Amino acid sequence: MGRRAVTLALVSVFALGALSACAGDDGEGSGDATAAVTTSPTGTSPSPAPASASDVAGTWGSSTTVGEAYLTLGDDGSASGSDGCNQLSGSWTAGDDGISFSPWAQTQMYCADVDDWLGRSTSAQVQDDQLVLFDENGTQIGTLQRTS
Repeated sequence: MGRRAVTLALVSVFALGALSACAGDDGEGSGDATAAVTTSPTGTSPSPAPASASDVAGTWGSSTTVGEAYLTLGDDGSASGSDGCNQLSGSWTAGDDGISFSPWAQTQMYCADVDDWLGRSTSAQVQDDQLVLFDENGTQIGTLQRTS
């Protein structure tokens, strides 16, 4: 079984069928970022800044633009969003080291021209009106603009 197949199998265990699949096209994604999203696979995390729920709660990215990534972080610690194709859900906590995310439960549609970077995020920091997201290695993988 290939690495992608193993990853998808593990994600489905977390999702447990709780999320319904979104419609999409067959085909290979190009990895192109949208205007509201900036991906940076080689960036590294700056020193973590303390985060509070009031700094973090809200919507980051555009939930109304098809194909764009977004996250909605609730005051109650809930997190939901989309990578532009697949739906994500989980939870977040804010603390002295920034924002931490639980493992994401996500649907597994394969969509053309969608970069699935958002589902790899494990932590974030608020910098001005941007949510800067990092993977498990502390590498910056993208940013989302605050929209509400």
